[in-house]
Amino acid sequence: MKIKFIFAIIILGLTCKQENKAFLWRGNVNLPLAYKGSSADAETPPVFNMQSVSKDKKILILNFFAPDCPPCIEELPDLKAYYNEYKSKYNDVEFRVVGSLLSSVAGEDDGNKELISAELLKFINKHNISYPVYLATKKDLDEFNITGYPETFIFFRDKNKEWYLKRKYISAIKKSDLEKYSKNYEYQSSY
Repeated sequence: MKIKFIFAIIILGLTCKQENKAFLWRGNVNLPLAYKGSSADAETPPVFNMQSVSKDKKILILNFFAPDCPPCIEELPDLKAYYNEYKSKYNDVEFRVVGSLLSSVAGEDDGNKELISAELLKFINKHNISYPVYLATKKDLDEFNITGYPETFIFFRDKNKEWYLKRKYISAIKKSDLEKYSKNYEYQSSY
């Protein structure tokens, strides 16, 4: 009985949505491009970090996934649909996807970018992903406090151009959730 109760608590915790209105983000992680994407444009940088995001962008959405993660596969249709629309609909938004492996969270990949990249490319090809995907190792994941997959971070910029964590999703995200934050920056932002 205790095992079922603990399992239920863990599952509930994994599907929760966290919001933090005052967490200033100063991380400077450099994430290399693993896959440019068939629909990528000239603006796709070979290395991504938050400080390199154009100053006119008010919202940054970072999605972390692993190819061996069932909820990550579940959210793929929503991520694809959002990516196909966001550049034309949401001028204030920067949307980036970061891939790694489940073993990376546990530190078992030992920073092996070649192994991670190979697994990501298999996943990208299998699921016909057209958007750019950046690569993260255990060290990068630790910087973002990634504890599992998928995790999506919604950052808002304040008037001083600093990034604040507005929301963190610890489960598969829906297109409607991404759109909610993309459309309502002025209403949502209180910094």
